[in-house]
Amino acid sequence: MRTTVWRQVWLRSVRSVVILSIVALAVSCGGGAPEEGRPADKADGEVMRFQKLDVLDPNAGVNAFSMLIPKGWQHEGGIIWRPHLSNQAAAAMRVWNPNGTEVLELMPCDPFTWNRSGMLFQRPGSIYLGNEVRQPISDPAAYVMNIAIPRYRPEIQAPQLVKTIPLPKVAATTAQARAEAGVRKTGYAACVRVAYDLNGRAMEEDFVCVLLISVPMHMPNLALWGPDALYSFRAAAGTLDAAQPTQQAMVSSVRISPEWFNVVAQVQQMWVNNQMQAIRNAGRISRIISQTSSEISDMMMQTYENRQASQDRIRREFSELTRGVETYKDPYRSAPVELPSIYGHAWASANGEYIVTDSPGYNPNVGDNIEWTRLEAEP
Repeated sequence: MRTTVWRQVWLRSVRSVVILSIVALAVSCGGGAPEEGRPADKADGEVMRFQKLDVLDPNAGVNAFSMLIPKGWQHEGGIIWRPHLSNQAAAAMRVWNPNGTEVLELMPCDPFTWNRSGMLFQRPGSIYLGNEVRQPISDPAAYVMNIAIPRYRPEIQAPQLVKTIPLPKVAATTAQARAEAGVRKTGYAACVRVAYDLNGRAMEEDFVCVLLISVPMHMPNLALWGPDALYSFRAAAGTLDAAQPTQQAMVSSVRISPEWFNVVAQVQQMWVNNQMQAIRNAGRISRIISQTSSEISDMMMQTYENRQASQDRIRREFSELTRGVETYKDPYRSAPVELPSIYGHAWASANGEYIVTDSPGYNPNVGDNIEWTRLEAEP
């Protein structure tokens, strides 16, 4: 009986966490309350160029997702596979300015479980049915300070909590987007700013953390929980607010590929069907992934499109909160693109690059062998 019940819980858990590790939410702590986001000051005549970055999953042999990053910035990391967890594929990635202090971090969203009746099935910290046993945390700041920083940012020593800005609309929108029949879901979201010294330099870092707690109606004492989104952006103290539009443009541009979605969904199903019990050794994950079919069924594509539409809806609402990015029509792709709004003018090329500038007379076609098209902002 317990096995049957937990299989149902397992399925719900997997469906709810698959691929959520790289959900990118364009929210920041800067410029006052995010609902009132104000553009940063800058000098006239600035030009910034963005290029498309395709992030390859070497295990799957396909691009997992794409995003825009400023040209000349560097990156490391990407997709990690964790066969012992219910959300096996996650993003662990860093993008940084080699000529500055700005760094964007995408951190894995770990799955947790807890029996609120007090009857623990495993000791805290152990893994049970693909989820870490840990009492739920509903305070994003507590999650950042007690789990995210120690686990994924060990270089941060003695962080000081500067401020926490609750994001109730973000929390409500996320819970609604992740709704499932027979499961009560509650979201908690905030932008958490911390300060610390790194290599003798004062730094500030904004952590965007969205927590989601799921409780099956037929098992009210059980909680499945964890971050639905977790990323951060840091810069030298005093410069973080001015750098936020660049960060927002990067995280707003994340797009998961349908081919990778298909691979992950199939591996998840294998895991649920107990076909992965014998491959706990992460070194064998590539062989299992290679057994997945490259054909995307109509049902799988519909699931992908529904998920993408959900993500687009969430991003639009987040953009309205921050107003740090402007949405433009892109003639070279079906989806709109969000770029920093402080520049006012944007151009796109067929190879997936973008230029933003505050100069109305700037024309990148002059002196360039790439054809550029001026973008129009969406109403």
